[in-house]
Amino acid sequence: MPRDMQSQRKHGRIPTSEYEIRRAVFTMITIKRSHLLALSLFTLMSSKEAFAVAPQAQPKPSAAAPQAPVAVQPFAMSGLAEKGRAYKADPNEANWSSFLTVFKSFLQDPRTLRLSPKQIYQSNPVLTDLRAYALDAHGVKLWTFPGNKDNKFIFAQKFYVMNAAGVVSTQVPVDTLEYPSDININDARIVHSTTTTTVVGPRNRKHTTVVEGPKFLCITGYKRQDGQIWLKAYKLAGSVLAQTNEPFAHVPASLLQSGSSRAFFSGNNLVIGMGQSDPAQGANGESSKTPVTSIPSSSSYQVVLKFEGNAFTLADKPQTEGPLPIAQFFVKTIIEGRTDVAKAWVSDPGLINITKYAGLLGKTPAKPYKLVAMTVIPGSNVMARYRLVTFESQDLIIDIGRVKKETKVRGVFVAPSDPVARNLNGVPVGGPAPLPEIAPTTNPDS
Repeated sequence: MPRDMQSQRKHGRIPTSEYEIRRAVFTMITIKRSHLLALSLFTLMSSKEAFAVAPQAQPKPSAAAPQAPVAVQPFAMSGLAEKGRAYKADPNEANWSSFLTVFKSFLQDPRTLRLSPKQIYQSNPVLTDLRAYALDAHGVKLWTFPGNKDNKFIFAQKFYVMNAAGVVSTQVPVDTLEYPSDININDARIVHSTTTTTVVGPRNRKHTTVVEGPKFLCITGYKRQDGQIWLKAYKLAGSVLAQTNEPFAHVPASLLQSGSSRAFFSGNNLVIGMGQSDPAQGANGESSKTPVTSIPSSSSYQVVLKFEGNAFTLADKPQTEGPLPIAQFFVKTIIEGRTDVAKAWVSDPGLINITKYAGLLGKTPAKPYKLVAMTVIPGSNVMARYRLVTFESQDLIIDIGRVKKETKVRGVFVAPSDPVARNLNGVPVGGPAPLPEIAPTTNPDS
């Protein structure tokens, strides 16, 4: 009698029907087959010869297999190296003009658009020897040779639109722009002007229409002799670059005359970074005896001019959100001597003692203070940095950052007064201008 049937008899139940008898026999056969299979696998895995696998030849890649992208072929124009060596051997205006003629023809070749400046330098070492410099203006690539006494031109290489087959059949348009030889180009950008029209309709509903206007090629640089900022603009009228001063018409001249300033672009905005002289040095370079408790690692100012309409202008509306109102309220509580309220705006209550050391705690200013935006080091924990211009012997530098998902004052420094900051635009604090009503809350973006 099968074992399965014996177990069923032992537990008081014996299969009686033909179906139950067949099912019991099938279960017994399945169990025996499983045991035999397990025993065979164990014997096979115990044998060392089971792991000896004969080496097989690797299949050759098929002709239809995808291949790696074809590398861009270098492009070296004949005559460019020869003209460059001739100028280096005898630097004069005639040899330089001959070299620039060949160089412009080189830029007009469509193959140069497929090469990065690094690849062009590698294929034409003479450009590296003559210190060629390429600058991407987001629509136009500028080529110049800074530091060359005979160079008086910028070559604007326009990005040509390829046809459906990806082939450029005509020459790349290249404009020759004249500029002073004592200028170093710093940055360039294509900006888009707009015209905004607001019409009041029925029920006093306002409908605003924004129409895109002409594009401008804006270039910034600085004079090598005195460091003053140099600005230049061109209007893109079809395929022609027409010189114009329209985008920079509202830039204050005082921002351009500081010898330590630099101008660059951030999107469509013009940013002017104004440096500060070493606080430990006097006007003639001698050591200053003014005590400095602590100075942050960045002490330059940053003025942002927004491109609105067709010109860069200073923002005329005070901020009602972000780090600036927090700095305003912190300064206001310091002027009023409300240390209990000031603690809500700082990451460490000990920072309030620094304002007391500077003699500003509870002191009513004879002239309203001024908060001037400063440059922030990228990658730091500081969201914004401001100099509190007190118009006295000492100023405060205030750092705003996030502390436990809240935006607070996380750094206060005492610094000697800076005459450059006194002439910059800033936000008055402590005067009759009312402050926006905000409270320190958790930043929803964090």
